[in-house]
Amino acid sequence: MEARDGPTKPQADVARFGDQKTIANGWTRTLADLYRFEHMPTGDCENLLDGRERCWVVESVNGSYTDENATHMHYNRYFAFDLSAAVATAATIEISAQQVAEWVVNIRPATDEEIKQVAEVEGQIDLYAKTALPAD
Repeated sequence: MEARDGPTKPQADVARFGDQKTIANGWTRTLADLYRFEHMPTGDCENLLDGRERCWVVESVNGSYTDENATHMHYNRYFAFDLSAAVATAATIEISAQQVAEWVVNIRPATDEEIKQVAEVEGQIDLYAKTALPAD
């Protein structure tokens, strides 16, 4: 994993808030959602962060019918080359849904087969090696 500039998040929190009691695992609510937080070893968190830099797929359904009997619609897959780009793509689709009948249904890591297909389409054969997760 590449080194990050500045203190790590836990170090920054101690510097900002002082040495406080550890908060237990649990649930919390915001205005928009409910989420679970838990403690995880730093190495495991760093592995999760490394996974951000792979190929992601934003799946959507487009409300335009593909035949005159309205029996088929468009299923779209947008390929993004890191998680931030995937989230931005999904947000753009959701915001545009007011003008175009298209809705995000999933954001997920690309499969090895999809990465190979993208590499072929883009003519970037080395893309597979750069974005595929190492074998277990």
